[in-house]
Amino acid sequence: MPVEARVTDLIESTLAYSGAVLAHSSSSARALRDVAFGREAPEGKLPLDPSRDMDSVRAPQSDVPHDLPNPLFRSGFVLSGPAREP
Repeated sequence: MPVEARVTDLIESTLAYSGAVLAHSSSSARALRDVAFGREAPEGKLPLDPSRDMDSVRAPQSDVPHDLPNPLFRSGFVLSGPAREP
């Protein structure tokens, strides 16, 4: 099995069995700490369409936004939750 397929399987199984998945792109360490310790509610909005598999990675046109036919999540997907007591 090619490594790309194993990575895709790993991502999908992680999402299926995890209570949370943290993806860090431009948050500060302080913001991550505050969410991790329950001081702030977790929330986020995806700025892109994450690819579901390697074929999707290879297929998009760089000049056409949001052209993936079946992304893992759509751009603009919002996920939030309540802050918890520390």
